[in-house]
This record gives sequence, C-alpha cells and structure tokens, in this order.
Amino acid sequence: MTVRTWISVGIFIAGFTLGCGVVRFAWQAERLETAQIQAKQLTELNAKLKELNDEKDSALSERDSALADLRLRDRDNARLSERLRNATAVSDHPIGTCQRHLAECQGLLAEGAGLVAEGGEMVGRLDADRTAVRRLTQPR
Repeated sequence: MTVRTWISVGIFIAGFTLGCGVVRFAWQAERLETAQIQAKQLTELNAKLKELNDEKDSALSERDSALADLRLRDRDNARLSERLRNATAVSDHPIGTCQRHLAECQGLLAEGAGLVAEGGEMVGRLDADRTAVRRLTQPR
C-alpha cells in the first residue's frame, strides 16, 4: 500500500471516529434533556401530591374536630337524659293518677331526649363526612 492509501485510510478512520463522537454527544445531550424534563415533571407531580395530601389532611382534621364536638354534645345529652330519668323516679305505692301520668310523661321526655341526642349525633357524623368528601372532590 502506498502512503496515499494510508493517509486516505487514516483520514477515513479519523472522520468516522469524529462522526461517532458527535453522534454519541448528541445522543447523550438528548438523554440529559429528557432526564431534566422528567425531573421537572416529577417535581411538579410531587408538589401536586403534597397539596392534595394537605387538603385531605385538613378535611379529615375538620371532620375529626366535628366528631369530637358531637361526642361532647352526646355526653351532655346523655347527662340530661339521666337527670330526667332520675327526676321521674316515683315510689311504687300509688299516690294518684296525676303523679303516675306525670311520671310517664317525664319518662317519655327522657327517652325522647336520648333519641334526639342519638339522631343529632348521626346527622352530625354524616354532615362531617359529607363536608370532608365534598372538600376532597371539589374541582380545582
């Protein structure tokens, strides 16, 4: 082989190596750009997820607070019912028709107060749950 042939082969190899390096650099730059885009998307998704979790925690906290208020109200109603039951305690010997009727009325009032307390608690729980779900499902 002549020197010209060797020079041509050397130039061809150098050009091929340089071309491969340029292609490899472009491929790596594209991968880096794709990775940066994905990192940005993940950061945005993480921020949205944190925001959703904060909203959920806030809604559940409000729900728990409302349920705690209901428990306190239920205890107060139970105490009132107990006081009414204690007030209705009439001795077993017959005192008169009016006293028995009054005792029956007081007993019914005590039972009604208990039912009202129970119904209020149920309504309060449902309202707290509905409010929490409504806050979580609101369009943003």
